[in-house]
Amino acid sequence: MTRHLIVPDTQVRPGVPIDHMEWIGQAIVEYKPDSIIHLGDHWDMPSLSSHDAPGSKATEGARYENDVDIGNKAFAMMCAPMEAEIASMKKARKPLWNPRKVFLTGNHCHRITRAINSSPKYDGAISLKHLDTRNF
Repeated sequence: MTRHLIVPDTQVRPGVPIDHMEWIGQAIVEYKPDSIIHLGDHWDMPSLSSHDAPGSKATEGARYENDVDIGNKAFAMMCAPMEAEIASMKKARKPLWNPRKVFLTGNHCHRITRAINSSPKYDGAISLKHLDTRNF
């Protein structure tokens, strides 16, 4: 029987605690599923929200770089326990746990592509490539 662990929309944003991301990583290691599926919307990207007008109180101080940085930090926190467990298993020459990992980009992550499409001046300055999922 194949076991899957689903991580729903984590919607990480600046100013909101992210310690739960480490707990998710620890749970993944404890359960050792065959597949880990992250449903996306990890990076909330409030700086690119089209729901709030530029210059509004809701967007005051919101910065793309901050959105990306906190999301990358939280994603690394989630992946760190898995990486440590796999390294420990290799070192101990135990049977390797190598789960299938699937990351889906959601509509919040695609605020980046929508911003580029609506304002081509952002092309090259902002990108989905800034969202660091390489450890997944």
